[in-house]
Amino acid sequence: MKNILLFTGLEGTGRDSLAYNNFIRPIGGNVLSFIDIKDILKGNFYRRSFIFPIIGIPTHPDKIRFILFKIQAIFYMILILPFIKKKEIFVRGIPVAFILSLFKFQYRLFLPGIYSKEGKVYNGIDENFLRYIERRAIINSKIVYVPDEEIKDFIISNYGYKNIKVVYIPVDTDYFKTNKKKGKNIVYLGTIPDKETEMNILKTFKAFRDYRDMKLFILSRNKLEGFHSFYVKRDRLNDILNEMDIGLVMEGGNENSRYLLTTKFVEYAASGIPVIVHKDIIALKKIVEENRLGIVVDPERISDEEIIGFFKEYDLFAKNIRRFAEEKLSYKVFRERVLND
Repeated sequence: MKNILLFTGLEGTGRDSLAYNNFIRPIGGNVLSFIDIKDILKGNFYRRSFIFPIIGIPTHPDKIRFILFKIQAIFYMILILPFIKKKEIFVRGIPVAFILSLFKFQYRLFLPGIYSKEGKVYNGIDENFLRYIERRAIINSKIVYVPDEEIKDFIISNYGYKNIKVVYIPVDTDYFKTNKKKGKNIVYLGTIPDKETEMNILKTFKAFRDYRDMKLFILSRNKLEGFHSFYVKRDRLNDILNEMDIGLVMEGGNENSRYLLTTKFVEYAASGIPVIVHKDIIALKKIVEENRLGIVVDPERISDEEIIGFFKEYDLFAKNIRRFAEEKLSYKVFRERVLND
């Protein structure tokens, strides 16, 4: 496919970013990005891209900030209209798709999650306002790519839009290599979004530590006092994950949980790390159970039988999850499913 143009907005696009590793690298092409001035100052942007600085916009803007973003973005769009005509436009996220919809552009929309739910749960923003933006961005797209069936069902039931294709979040399986696991190190990778997630991590770790001597590692900008907590840049992530044995996915306990298919899961999978998943993450629960990639638990009540069963099947889980990554999550598979449409 020629003349591909990738559009991102309201997030950094540097080499450690989700936008770069889950969208820019797998697809390729020219890149345009609306980037918060703070990310530009930090150097968190893809160097081979056209950057449009946006002032004072958080990931999920409130009404006033979104109006400011809209004014800035429309101004930039007018400037670049001649450049983006006759391009196949791929958009990551709702805000930029919303702006493109105002200009009647045809675009393919990639949704890493549900914008309205995330904004409400993690930022306390009016869901009706976010739903308005979300609806327009979705119904004006040529096709919507989502990472799981739960998000697909949400879009169909709430917006009546049906041209949706499930494409898993991609991961560079050529970068991540696997070592033989020992089953002693538990890891949580990425942001800890709320206190509920923190408690889920600690309760799950305690249950497993009571059964076997284990260590907990938090690979995040968030810190948990008393545990190994540190942020890992992309170029060292493979080395660190190769020392890990069990991956936690614990963002349960809220109305956004059921729709999550997190980046941490695909990176655990590429590293051959069996997972322990919160029962409320319905999208991931189905994948883990159907493919035998680990276990699903309620952190409040993890039984000895669940723990014993996990270690009994540990080697099988490790083999299955790496194979799942190669067959379902690789960049090659992602490109084939997206670029052949």
